[in-house]
Amino acid sequence: MNRLTILLMVWTLVLTASGQGMYFVTEGTVRDAETRERLSGVEVRDTMEHVWTVTNTDGRFVLKTQHKPTALRLSHVGYAPVMPDSSVIGREPLRIALKRQAVDLPEVTILLQDPKALLREAIAKIPRNYAREPELLKGFYRETTQRRRKFIYVAEALTEVYKNSYGRGAARDAVAITKVRRLISTQAKDTLGAKMRGGPSLATQLDLVKNFEDLLSDEMLDHYRLRMDMPETTEGRQQLVVAMDPVEYQDAAYYYARIWIDAQTLAFTRFELSLDMRDRQLASRFMLLHKPRGVRFKPLEMTLTASYGTEDGVTRLRYVQSHSRFQCDWKRRLFHSTYDVISEMAITGQYPATEVHPIARKDAFPKSSSLYDRAELFEAPDFWGSENIIAPSESLEKGIEKLKKLNKPAAQSVR
Repeated sequence: MNRLTILLMVWTLVLTASGQGMYFVTEGTVRDAETRERLSGVEVRDTMEHVWTVTNTDGRFVLKTQHKPTALRLSHVGYAPVMPDSSVIGREPLRIALKRQAVDLPEVTILLQDPKALLREAIAKIPRNYAREPELLKGFYRETTQRRRKFIYVAEALTEVYKNSYGRGAARDAVAITKVRRLISTQAKDTLGAKMRGGPSLATQLDLVKNFEDLLSDEMLDHYRLRMDMPETTEGRQQLVVAMDPVEYQDAAYYYARIWIDAQTLAFTRFELSLDMRDRQLASRFMLLHKPRGVRFKPLEMTLTASYGTEDGVTRLRYVQSHSRFQCDWKRRLFHSTYDVISEMAITGQYPATEVHPIARKDAFPKSSSLYDRAELFEAPDFWGSENIIAPSESLEKGIEKLKKLNKPAAQSVR
């Protein structure tokens, strides 16, 4: 009788999963093999099904696939890639340790490399290294706002990202929202009147391979000092690293930047930018899209990240993030508050060529907009279904629970 009950329970679960669309879930945590520090931004992908995700700030990941992965690969800048034994996948959450990988490049190659010449050559090879045909990608997007250590706003969305051929520029690139939910604090003291730069359109704006003129044109490079930094590895491949520092003269917002270039193919694989804060007014104008009267804004930092992965000889955008930190308060208030606004998108899959289509203008998400005005209930069992997500960090999970309790009366009235 007990055996029959167990079998019936299992069969019920299978039927439920079938109704929602069955999928296999792989979870795990990634750490540095020596320091045991948890690693964020590690790319996790099933190379057979062509689906991806990344680890969160706690080093955790969730990967959803149609079948049990047989070729799982984890990679991160500066580390040797790891492919776990398929026999251990699914038994319990994976515990992966990545080892730092030394780069053995001939010293003369590094010393003689002209960073500006290297950037120009990498730009010339963009049509060869990146998609030559339009592609439609699947993405997961999240934006959060913290006031001090308290989460006051969370929004998440499933997206489609249309990328035109890299030989034809970014004019037709667009992002569409297919599913969205948001949760916001109802307390007046948590209100943030300032609107920051970010939003789902990061996937088009921060694709600096498509928009290299914004940073790497000859005119822009005149405002930077270039140098070759220590080489690193990505996905087990050698990377040349170019560092860029803004010169003293400033008439616009510039960055401190590091750029990774594959030593063999000369494909751009990663950009890390940090906004120059020496001129606070220039930095404020760049970071802010809107600020109500009476609000004092003091920028503290802004970082932008774009990383790429290579598969089947084609390099594609994998992950983008914008992180802004600032102080904001009303003039009549005695104390100011520190805010952190983070927007991030992970490319989690790719549609087959037969399903690729441009995103209509009416469906494209407006540039420089956020999900703030897209009101959806956050409570929804299995909201994402079989779609991949960026696993929420422990602090975000706790913040969401607090926001749910805070908003419970409002949510009930909506229902």
